[in-house]
Amino acid sequence: MIKHRRWPYITTALIAVSVLVFLFTHAQLQRERDQYLEVQSRTISLVAEHPDAPLTPAQQAMVDDYRKTNPHDWELMQSVPAGSTNLYEVNDELGALGRRLNDFQQHSITARFSLYPPHRSALSYFTANFLHRDWIHLLFCMGFLWMVGGALEDLWGRRMYAGILLFCGLSSIWAFGATYQSGLVPLIGASGLVAGLIGAYVIRFPKTTIQRGTALWVIRSRLLHFSSPVYVVFPMWILGSMFWGKSPTDLTNAAYWAQAGAFGNGMVLGLLLWLTGVENYMTQQIETEVAWSVDPHIAEATEYLQRGELDAAMNSVNAQITEKPSSVEAHEMLVSLYFRKGNAIIKYQHALESLCDVQLQAANPEAAWENYETYLKVGGRKMPAATWIQLARFAENQGNVWSAAELQAKNDQWQLVCANVFGLEWSH
Repeated sequence: MIKHRRWPYITTALIAVSVLVFLFTHAQLQRERDQYLEVQSRTISLVAEHPDAPLTPAQQAMVDDYRKTNPHDWELMQSVPAGSTNLYEVNDELGALGRRLNDFQQHSITARFSLYPPHRSALSYFTANFLHRDWIHLLFCMGFLWMVGGALEDLWGRRMYAGILLFCGLSSIWAFGATYQSGLVPLIGASGLVAGLIGAYVIRFPKTTIQRGTALWVIRSRLLHFSSPVYVVFPMWILGSMFWGKSPTDLTNAAYWAQAGAFGNGMVLGLLLWLTGVENYMTQQIETEVAWSVDPHIAEATEYLQRGELDAAMNSVNAQITEKPSSVEAHEMLVSLYFRKGNAIIKYQHALESLCDVQLQAANPEAAWENYETYLKVGGRKMPAATWIQLARFAENQGNVWSAAELQAKNDQWQLVCANVFGLEWSH
């Protein structure tokens, strides 16, 4: 279990900016993609039929790139007899297509702000990270960024983390440009940046478990999960990227081979920061800055958890609860440990009961109610009287009479108490 000492502002800001940029640009990027493909398709078709037709430099580069990446298709197109023999019409149409292509390369968002090899700029090495053409691409990148970015920001500190973000983004885009120097495929998206962070995360938190739900999570949200170690999940992600990268001809290609390079760079960078002591120095600086402290038992339990020693972690957490029975953090961690253990459902229910109680004591009834709902889903039925009555009152105070009624029905031990508590109030 990784707990952040400070809110990950850099990660949050990067996600917010990426979403805002996407909302303002994705429709235009889609239109530009469709227009480019239309120009490309018609230009290639005409040139295949009339190989001696005059072309602009941009058109010639387009044709050469297509011949190089699709030699078989090019041969088939050349073998088809020419449909039109009017060279004036062909030249006029190619001229119009050339003007559309030049306009795309000079004025489109894609050409100006993505890394577009025929129209590179220093700015595009930075801005390309914030462009995403569709929702799937955006959610994929931002989901993994949120998953790993907060932990690394907390580990390295905001200034160093921001520098590493910049390095990962620039290096992945540079790798793309070096790989496809003569290509016409534009690079957009934060995939390379995220791949670099994932590489560092694998090195620094190799035993962290990633929880993945199933389609039945609504019925048993805490039970129907599969978990895999981080060192299995993330390499599988990058291997899939490398597999998709075998075909670099699609305009939406995200330079998956460049992602693989960024992933490796991130691993090396994370290892260097760890072995050289820079990471430890930054951790000490952060702790001094925020006056962060942690109970020794919790720190010990966290170390056991990262090594997969659940029983030892439970012993440390229980020792903390013995010393500080009202420690919400300790009770939350105990619930998490019993959930991970998987074969201790009764103890898991008891831990949820205790967690609800301390959260109510800490004036956080919303969190207590959420854990109570989990308690019901995993088969819990007889919540301690004092805790249960407070939860019922909270439900009614929120105007959620139906939840209070459901609470009454599911806790048969206290049906009479519920009637006495709520009967008069509901009659008002």
